[in-house]
Amino acid sequence: MKIRGHSISFMMIQRNDTHGNVKVLPRIENAPNGGVIIRNNIQSMEYVNYNSTNGAIFQIQKEEYRQTYNLGFELRYYNSYQGFNHTRGGAAVFRPEKPHSQRYCGSRGPLRIYHFQHAVLSQFTLKYDCQQHGTNATVKIRLYQDDPVIEFDVRTDEISVRDGHGKDVTVNFFTPDIDNAGRFYTDSNGLEMQKRVRRDV
Repeated sequence: MKIRGHSISFMMIQRNDTHGNVKVLPRIENAPNGGVIIRNNIQSMEYVNYNSTNGAIFQIQKEEYRQTYNLGFELRYYNSYQGFNHTRGGAAVFRPEKPHSQRYCGSRGPLRIYHFQHAVLSQFTLKYDCQQHGTNATVKIRLYQDDPVIEFDVRTDEISVRDGHGKDVTVNFFTPDIDNAGRFYTDSNGLEMQKRVRRDV
């Protein structure tokens, strides 16, 4: 699979027209399966449903190649290690207490999904309301015109430590249709792409 180059841009969009379309979906339990789509001239992205295994499920259609990919997105977290036998987890050290993560909002998933379609920018907004530990999150998934990149902007409120545990929040993608042999790439603060290889492959 060919991966296109990475680019960074900053822009401000001011809307003063009425050509956009904003739609608020009902609570995730009652949301319809399929039919909610954002698109640009390169690809479309359809919200399918939410499940407790892979999170929010989307279907991506690449127009040029006529290929379809399923993508799962979920927020999860690890409790940080706070013992004395090893280096403790902290701002620059990822050392979880246990090797398995937990779902950010338990089994609830996003409380509400907003859908916006416009000629310049199309967007899903996922709102997480996590009452069990008092931390909310907002995820914006964007498609820009003429851009093959799907942008995920993830923001959390203050991470609660009322239970006595620090938390490392992770963004998780599940792509069963892409065989990458455990290899993927991440950016280093937007400066360069770094190759990563999963240890369990």
